[in-house]
Amino acid sequence: MNISSQKPNQAADNEYETYSFIGRSFKFQLQELDKLIEVTKNGKNTQIETDQENLIAMAPMKAMRGKLKCSISKSNSYWILKLIKPEFE
Repeated sequence: MNISSQKPNQAADNEYETYSFIGRSFKFQLQELDKLIEVTKNGKNTQIETDQENLIAMAPMKAMRGKLKCSISKSNSYWILKLIKPEFE
């Protein structure tokens, strides 16, 4: 029997490369989002922490153009954006 101290959500979060954009300008965050979409298209799921609601509004459209899945959640005072490359295209 294998007992792990990680919660199921923690194990799932380990599959993501995490970036924090909190406190950065909107322009910087938008440019970095474009770069991370390319990284995700190459196979590494990405998690982005941001304080820009405008970025959250634009991210799903940009992700769809890149043929990625996108999920958004709220954590305390910032947003979490997850970009996922679908297994089957």
